[in-house]
Amino acid sequence: MGFQADIIIWDFDSLQMMHRLKLHKVLIQSLSFSHDEKFLASLGGQDDNTLVIWDIESGKALIGNPVGNNVANKVKFFNNTHSKCVTIHNCGVRTWDCDLEQKKVKYNEILLNSIKRNFSCIAISPCDSAAYIGTKTGDIVQVDI
Repeated sequence: MGFQADIIIWDFDSLQMMHRLKLHKVLIQSLSFSHDEKFLASLGGQDDNTLVIWDIESGKALIGNPVGNNVANKVKFFNNTHSKCVTIHNCGVRTWDCDLEQKKVKYNEILLNSIKRNFSCIAISPCDSAAYIGTKTGDIVQVDI
């Protein structure tokens, strides 16, 4: 408890460490690279519950934002843009719009009405129109994003 968790980015061509990223407390819950591999989204565990967008080339954090009181389980970039990602929570789903130049992020809560599930995994359709979210009870929920 109380230590920072490392994210290490390696260059596989040269077999050298490019960056050691430190910002999250105790645990890295989930990682997702953008489609063009220029950005990395990281999600801290329940101790900090923060979404951070990193610039891969410089190794610097561009945006950091708490994801709320509901613990987030996974983060996933959209397939065709590096300015949008999705987080899945114990009982919810949020899409995030990242303005990397202004260093701002805002989220949209996806309303699930009466669906109460603990979400554990996510896949996004190739055209970024839908997300397929797996639950701990074995269900798959499709949501329009």
